[in-house]
Amino acid sequence: MTAAMRLISSNHRSSVAALQLAVFIVLIIASFQYEGVKGDVACIADCSDFPACTPAACDGECLKNGFKNGGSWVYYSFNLHCCCNLPAAAAP
Repeated sequence: MTAAMRLISSNHRSSVAALQLAVFIVLIIASFQYEGVKGDVACIADCSDFPACTPAACDGECLKNGFKNGGSWVYYSFNLHCCCNLPAAAAP
């Protein structure tokens, strides 16, 4: 009986560790997926709601960071939580 309890306990610990590892791996993959699409999410057509996020400021950041999204240069600002979509003509 004691051996069976030890085996169950050992299997339970292994299952919990495997589950924790699986969740950790999924979270890492999800974070990379988010990084890849951050220019596509929650973008706004113009920056009027975010005065500090002007098209001119975006243009400089876009040229520096090289983000490109569907023919428009996109600058995603984590601190402002906004995107500025610039006309494709603004791209070099």
